[in-house]
Amino acid sequence: ELLANLTIVTITFNNETELFSTIKSYDNCLKSGASCIIVNGGKKIKNKIKNKNILILQEPDDGIFDALNKGVDLVKTKYFIFIHSADKFTGQIGYLASILKKMDHENLDLILGDTIIPFLGINRKHSSRFWTPFFLFFGAQPPHMPTIFRKTFVKDFEYDSSNKVIADFFYFKDVFDKNPKWSKYSRLLIEMAPGGNTT
Repeated sequence: ELLANLTIVTITFNNETELFSTIKSYDNCLKSGASCIIVNGGKKIKNKIKNKNILILQEPDDGIFDALNKGVDLVKTKYFIFIHSADKFTGQIGYLASILKKMDHENLDLILGDTIIPFLGINRKHSSRFWTPFFLFFGAQPPHMPTIFRKTFVKDFEYDSSNKVIADFFYFKDVFDKNPKWSKYSRLLIEMAPGGNTT
């Protein structure tokens, strides 16, 4: 199966309608062998999710970054990517599979991509094309959502909830402080929903 080495981690909190829209967007990934972990810290999901590739953790958490840590802890595959509730997978299965093959072939710890955020009629693109780790010195991180991580490389890292909305920045800083082997890909895989904590 093309995507057997990939887990999609989806965080949700009291937005069941958007959650099912998100799951539908990456349904072809699941059919192609990907696994999915849904971390739900809010009300229990009313509609049953019947898919053997989806694991659901339903318990209270201390916010989005605590939920992210819980999701990553449960990943059993070689690689994982975040697609939060209300966001959408917009890429092609074949291209995603080629990214994973590149990670295998080049023994990469993470690979960076691009995302778009529709807002007030404008599709704002967040690209990794010109990003380098030096940008972290100026507070500029690469796009978080379309990054694919190797689980064994990041297993000892955690998001620090005390950093509030910039915990993902410090996560990337910690990761790049360890000199990962990394690369980029040049296509959009994820459309992020506006209105999140960092919008």
